[in-house]
Amino acid sequence: MEETKSGAPNAQMAAELEALKARNTILEEDAKHLQRFKPEPGDKADAMFDDMTVEQVREYITTNSGHAPHGTISRKTLVRMAMDLKQKV
Repeated sequence: MEETKSGAPNAQMAAELEALKARNTILEEDAKHLQRFKPEPGDKADAMFDDMTVEQVREYITTNSGHAPHGTISRKTLVRMAMDLKQKV
């Protein structure tokens, strides 16, 4: 019985460690997936949007997605949305 009591914390820590390893694996896979969409430094994948105004980027999104972005959205987010659409086209 004494052995069971002393082994319980170790078993709990081992289970927590396994859960953390599984979570880490999922996060690493997510990071790899997101890395595919992240432009490299010096990459001008978004160059076509550099000279556009915010309204022009919104129009691009509306034209290519079929619906206008709603609310106050930063230019950076709009360009990311436009780049996502560009990759799908």
